[in-house]
Amino acid sequence: MKINVAVAGYGNLGKCLEKVALADDGVCLKGVLSRRKIASPYYIPFENASSLDDVDVVLLALGSYSDITQNIVRFAKFNTVDSFDTHADMCKYRNLLQEVKGNTLSVFGVGWDPGVLSLCRGLFSVGGGTTTTFWGKGISQGHSNAIRSVSGVIDAVEITVPSPVAKSEFLQGETPNANDMHTRLCYIACQPQDKERISETVRQLPNYFAGQKTEIMFCSKEEVEKIKEQKSHCGEVVARSDAFESLVHLQVRDNAYYTAKIMLCYAKAIPQMKKDGFVGALDSFDIPMKYLAPKSLI
Repeated sequence: MKINVAVAGYGNLGKCLEKVALADDGVCLKGVLSRRKIASPYYIPFENASSLDDVDVVLLALGSYSDITQNIVRFAKFNTVDSFDTHADMCKYRNLLQEVKGNTLSVFGVGWDPGVLSLCRGLFSVGGGTTTTFWGKGISQGHSNAIRSVSGVIDAVEITVPSPVAKSEFLQGETPNANDMHTRLCYIACQPQDKERISETVRQLPNYFAGQKTEIMFCSKEEVEKIKEQKSHCGEVVARSDAFESLVHLQVRDNAYYTAKIMLCYAKAIPQMKKDGFVGALDSFDIPMKYLAPKSLI
């Protein structure tokens, strides 16, 4: 049985969601909502979200920094799936979803991190394991979006670089300072007169750059676009205890594409979850694996 989906947002993630939905025989794409007029034959103006009809799930491809929280009310009547990725604000976002659309099913934070690597952290904590996560080297969609939200930024991209020293310290039983575990390389295109203000604003963005090792490089829009052609990213969940050590390395060839595939997997689970009585805001810890993968994998 096919499920009907719509996509909200048409940046890198939205385009990938459109692509994976069209490639899946079990999915019928009913529309792509965008604030820009786009070439997609599925285009629907963003402000017409409430007019969507016969849609089982809306896949939200909206930025976590502010876009998704400001616009979630538009999707109050729909079941939704998103990849909200501000780790520090997951509880606050869950509460918002419960308040705005608690009588629907809202699956949130289900990309590859948060999402897949969240499950790894949870599993490795069983038996008393201590875990940490290193990201990169690669482009962070969330951090790039946060920079682009700053007034005066024409375009920007952020590359996350993990610290090998911090990883070594963790494996030796130490607890590295969270702000020393990564370096944030920010490439920003803007007008010359805005550089100082933008640099100061970016460095102070909470949950993204505040307190972290941040290097800001100003360059042309064309140079930013060239850097953005790099689509790969990676993450490592490292765990230690008195009983084991473990490392999961996830190498993502295309960040947005893999995120889209994960989101669609959760979207396809929603009709059965609804039948089984699930309702409200759920993250990756709340959803049994049987809805996502065959039991033959046990």
